[in-house]
Amino acid sequence: MLDTATTTRSRSQTENRWLVYQAERFPFKKYTPLVAAFAASGLALSFMVSEAAQLPSFAMYITAFAVTLMVFMQLRISDEIKDAAFDREHYPERPVPRGLVNLEELKKIGLGLAVLQAALVMHLGTRLLLPLGAIWLYLYLMHNEFFVGSWLREHPIVYMLSHMGILFFTDFFITACHWMVASTEPSYALLFFFG
Repeated sequence: MLDTATTTRSRSQTENRWLVYQAERFPFKKYTPLVAAFAASGLALSFMVSEAAQLPSFAMYITAFAVTLMVFMQLRISDEIKDAAFDREHYPERPVPRGLVNLEELKKIGLGLAVLQAALVMHLGTRLLLPLGAIWLYLYLMHNEFFVGSWLREHPIVYMLSHMGILFFTDFFITACHWMVASTEPSYALLFFFG
């Protein structure tokens, strides 16, 4: 009986610390509606400017939305890992420096999200692995600060612009959930959206 109570308490504490982490570093209440609108607008635009007769399906929307939400979660996790030493020194109140969660746990979550992304994409259309792979590659480059981190930190505008590039690949993926699955050519008008 004592073991059951201890296990229940331990599970509750684990769940609570992840709720606290989420509220502080990746608040779902804020991100979910924004990403939902972002995905819907990308799919709607792809349909409106293409010659495809096929409306974006619910499966297209769920894939675009869920993968994009997970990309933003992976960006947060990447930043936690990349900036761990800086945060320890300058932001000790953040969840990782204060020991609420640890980097190994976050790495496992980031990899788990990648598996979920791949599963969703393969269910909708394996061709979508290409734009998803492009997002992962760009995220890897961002995580490593394009292997010129010191130089980038000395040039904050270039740093910001280089990190904004992930949005291009995310926009491309969202629209590809329509035109690539509907087997139609993407419209040049999408370049304005990507820009």
